[in-house]
Amino acid sequence: MYILSDKVHIQGRKKMILMPRDLEILEFLYRFKVANRDQLQREFFENTSLSAFWRRMALLHKVGLIKRAFYEENLKARRYYSLSKKAFNSVIRDNSSVIQSKGKLKSDSLYHDLGLVNIYQMMRNYDNIKAYYSENEIENTKIDGLSDHRLKNLRALKADSLVVCGGKSRDFFFSLEYERTMKSFPRYLGIFRDWIMVSDADAILLICENKGMIEKLKKFEAKEFPSAKPRIFYQTIDHVLEKPSTLIFFCRRGNTLSFSLSSP
Repeated sequence: MYILSDKVHIQGRKKMILMPRDLEILEFLYRFKVANRDQLQREFFENTSLSAFWRRMALLHKVGLIKRAFYEENLKARRYYSLSKKAFNSVIRDNSSVIQSKGKLKSDSLYHDLGLVNIYQMMRNYDNIKAYYSENEIENTKIDGLSDHRLKNLRALKADSLVVCGGKSRDFFFSLEYERTMKSFPRYLGIFRDWIMVSDADAILLICENKGMIEKLKKFEAKEFPSAKPRIFYQTIDHVLEKPSTLIFFCRRGNTLSFSLSSP
């Protein structure tokens, strides 16, 4: 257990004791910047009542360790949570030996970042995925198995996530990107050049909002980089979230990367 400083007050109590699950919630919000109720329930309250979830999150909010706000989904208001600066300074930073800087505590693209949480919660179930690092972890922490030089080059990609997969002779590091909305093609030119020509990632896993976006980007890649070895492997977010027994990513020439679902 961790005891916060005397500066934390709640309804007359001088100190609040953080339980292990509280610390895990705060760490999760640091990693992914945001999470909604469904995502936090899956992660930490799966065998707990909804009222227990609301009570604990309300308590963390009252002492200033988390922030909460609303967003719209299917014409309904839904609540999401993020980490406060107080929580980073008094809990996360003080109890970590790998964090090098604060990173982003606020989402710049809420729906995109909520989508990344869903992707993480599905992909971690696959056997050959050994580790999964969020944007904040890539940018602000040490990563096992990566030299400082390679980590610096991976950070330059500004990846959404880094997926580490175990191979027969070595680990493979895949940069994962989620494209929720289509950018203009001139913007993609520099991005694809980095992914294909100078990336220190073994491959790029590009998760797109729909099949139409995939087809447009595959044609763009073929037109702009016709002789380059394909290093971008595509799939839709709907397929990823279906949690198929074998998750397959395709490159523009038909080669695949596959992940097998862990046995129950």
